[in-house]
Formats: sequence, structure tokens, C-alpha cells
Amino acid sequence: MKKTPPSEKLEIPIRRFVTKRLIGVNRDATIQEAASRMVEFKISSIAVVDHEDVIGIVTDTDFKKKALAEGRSPEEAVHKIMTSNPVTADINTTVRHVLELMYKEKVKHILVSEDKKITGITTLKELEELDLHGLETLIARE
Repeated sequence: MKKTPPSEKLEIPIRRFVTKRLIGVNRDATIQEAASRMVEFKISSIAVVDHEDVIGIVTDTDFKKKALAEGRSPEEAVHKIMTSNPVTADINTTVRHVLELMYKEKVKHILVSEDKKITGITTLKELEELDLHGLETLIARE
């Protein structure tokens, strides 16, 4: 099987690397409920929703920095530790642009929109399938 060069992989739309089943919790769910849901689905982030609209995201890092390190109660509402206005990208955005966004915004999770509605998520871990070492080397040279 012929390997695709890293430069071509950068131009692939992220739609191939999007988890379309976006797992979420209501903004008033507890921190503990959100963490339990993440464990249940074996995911490293969870969407926070309000009336079916995604209003934020909570990641493993948020739990460490904003809940545990600050001594918050597991019974507090998850919206208190979420990242509001999370970084998003359109489903047709190229891998190159998503990696640049992740680097610029210092995030590992990007919510993906289709027709201006959040429909999924992509993570740095999912993009590792692209031989990220080769991609990072290529980006660093540009």
C-alpha cells in the first residue's frame, strides 16, 4: 500500500477524523455526573449543553485545574468549570488548519460544526493516525 506524504495529509478535510457522536451533559449537571459520563464513554472531553445548544466543553485538564486543584465540590454545576466559547472548526476545514488552531489556541480538542451547528469533535489523539511526527516536522519547516 502506497503511503500518502505528510504534505498531502495536511490537506485532508477533518471530516474523516471527527467523532460524530458528541457526548454531552446539561449545564446544570454536577461535576461528578460529567466525570462519570466521561469515564463511562472512555472520552477525554464532554460537551456542555443548554437547550440542545453546545455552550462549552470540559476536558480532563479542566477537571484537574478547575475542579480538583481549586477544591470544588463534585456536586457543583459543571458549567462552573467548563471552557465557554470553545474552539470550533467547520467539518470541511483541513487537517493543517486544525493543527494550526490547536497550536495557536493551546488546545487538544476542537468542536466541529456542520451547517453552523456543532455536530462532533476532533482531538489531537485522533489526528495522531496521520503520523503526526511527520506532520509536525513539516509544519515546523513552514
